[in-house]
Amino acid sequence: MIDPFVLLAPVLLLGVIGLLRFVGCDKVFRIDEVPPDSTHVVTFNDKPDGVTQARDPLTVPYKNLDFGNGTWMWLDTAASGGPNGITFNLGAPGPGTGDVTFQNGMRGLTSITVFPKSPGSITISDPSGTNMPITQALTSLMVDNPIPIKWQNIQSFRIQSDIGFDLILDTVVYSGDL
Repeated sequence: MIDPFVLLAPVLLLGVIGLLRFVGCDKVFRIDEVPPDSTHVVTFNDKPDGVTQARDPLTVPYKNLDFGNGTWMWLDTAASGGPNGITFNLGAPGPGTGDVTFQNGMRGLTSITVFPKSPGSITISDPSGTNMPITQALTSLMVDNPIPIKWQNIQSFRIQSDIGFDLILDTVVYSGDL
């Protein structure tokens, strides 16, 4: 009688050979994985360069994040009514939109934490269109609201909110070597 292994060996060997075709695909198709051990947590506890007082616009990069030229402003605890953070630099209440760009190339956006002072919603989107936008209702007020993102290989991201400067960006967590 023939051993079942002898009968199955050609089928199993065919499976192994079929998997060998994927060896080296990361080199051919440039699949760059961001190393998981290089996580960076950006908080806004320190006053950014170029800011002399609360409510001054951010005009220079802060901790390898570029917030554009005046779209965002920094708030300390007294001005925000919550944590130190940044918010939309608007002259009046209303919807706000702002982009954040990684200074040193492509990164993975892990999460952001926001502190809403009034009910509303937030949408985080990828301007390149690679990732689906994430929209979250903000119903837990005057507390930190972590929003998991988990996007890889992006250059920038956009934050839109219908509560404008009542939304404080408290923390940005991203991955990638500096």
